Amino acid sequence: MTVQTDQKSSGTDLKKRVSRGNVLKYPGLQTTVWAIGGGKGGVGKSFVTANLGVLLTQMGKKVLVVDADLGAANLHTLVGAESARVPLSSYLSGTVSEFRRVVAKTPIPNLDIVSGDKDSLDSGSFTPSKAERLREGLRHVDYDYVLLDTGPGTSPAQLDMLLSAEETILVTNGEPTAIENTYRIMKCLFLRKMRRVMRNQESGVVEKLLSTVFSPSSSFEVKKFSDIFTALHNLSSEQEEYLRAAMEHNGISIILNNCTHAEDKRLGPLIKRGCQDYFDIEVGYLGFIFSDKSVTESIRNRIPLVVHNNGTPAAQSLSSCLQRLLLNVRRQVMAL
Repeated sequence: MTVQTDQKSSGTDLKKRVSRGNVLKYPGLQTTVWAIGGGKGGVGKSFVTANLGVLLTQMGKKVLVVDADLGAANLHTLVGAESARVPLSSYLSGTVSEFRRVVAKTPIPNLDIVSGDKDSLDSGSFTPSKAERLREGLRHVDYDYVLLDTGPGTSPAQLDMLLSAEETILVTNGEPTAIENTYRIMKCLFLRKMRRVMRNQESGVVEKLLSTVFSPSSSFEVKKFSDIFTALHNLSSEQEEYLRAAMEHNGISIILNNCTHAEDKRLGPLIKRGCQDYFDIEVGYLGFIFSDKSVTESIRNRIPLVVHNNGTPAAQSLSSCLQRLLLNVRRQVMAL
């Protein structure tokens, strides 16, 4: 089989050209966008978002946290903010034209919030038009960091929102259902990312080759995600390199929350290894967060844990997770 090569896919700067980037960034605006998500509700996405945001402000950064869990928003409670006068849904629906009108202050210095606590339960999930309008609003903010607290689910718009951030943090816990859903959302994210890579390749060679791999008459046996790379390599090692380089710059990391048993601490590395074996793609593991009563106390008092009691094991775990994430980001930048 004769394979058309893509001159733009070869060379030592391949990884630079297929790196993830940040499509949310407005040209010239130095804002870093992180998205916090998960495979199911109740695993602590909002808790992690709130506390990571506060920790960043303690490092001298100006931070905006956005409650993008439509219909089930509670981020404002975790940061001790007042009820939103203008919720996110007002901007997404076009009722409010300027994004700045949905931004509100919190009691934490340098931490602002876009809240959705007044959204009705029928506000639904993100649609492509809502996601695009949110992206448009975020292009015009002036913060060091924007943290998106997303809802559970694997709709195309939800996946695109997670993939559009520079870093995606998936929060899970030790429950079997939560772990299963974490693998499921990662599979959906990787497939969505693969489709995006194929669409963005000017020559369209990867898409044509993968059509051959998945055709009914194909001799390739694809039982797991990593088999896609093996099949593509047999057709064109250059195109396999192009796709692998693009997929490796995924910026996806895992945090294991609410660890209650000693064996829970081992789950994170096991999930990371399972991702490597099944997907053949590197996924970051930021660490685990201890379960302790101070977490419940901080939520009841509407004070972020790292402010309420920053000496607790859970607060120290959160700080360690953030430091690992920042270290991973620096390493990725140095590798480009």
